[in-house]
Amino acid sequence: MYDLLLNEMEKHGRKQYEISNFAKEGFQSKHNITYWSNEHYYGFGAGAHGYVGDTRYSNFGPIKKYMEPLQENKLPTFQQKEITLKEKMEEEMFLGLRKVDGVNKSHFKQKFGQDLDTTFAHAIQKTMAKGWLENNEENVALTRSGRFLGNNVFQEFL
Repeated sequence: MYDLLLNEMEKHGRKQYEISNFAKEGFQSKHNITYWSNEHYYGFGAGAHGYVGDTRYSNFGPIKKYMEPLQENKLPTFQQKEITLKEKMEEEMFLGLRKVDGVNKSHFKQKFGQDLDTTFAHAIQKTMAKGWLENNEENVALTRSGRFLGNNVFQEFL
């Protein structure tokens, strides 16, 4: 069914830009791209999630629980977690590999100060040998067959 979806969407002018998202050129979801690019975003409202600096957080939900701390002049944050450098790099890979373009090596180096090919050499070699990943000078990305087995690829980077 996924193979049929890939073919039909392409036939009808919807380009795949992420494992489960297709759009006409220029109509890709900015929110999704921000999320899959592992960039920072704010979450406002009951049950919302955010990622700012080194912290991922979630707000209370439903609305009644969300309002209680606000009435006491407190932030409605239910949970927060500090993300380590190792976790950030792993997230960069398993989120970024969802994008058809994959993870850009120079962006990875600029963001983390480490070489992607060196940091994840074993995972890259293993998944390339199975035909699930392609690695060129600019990006590391899932192959078409790798998109069918994304979770298998992602776990290699954890």
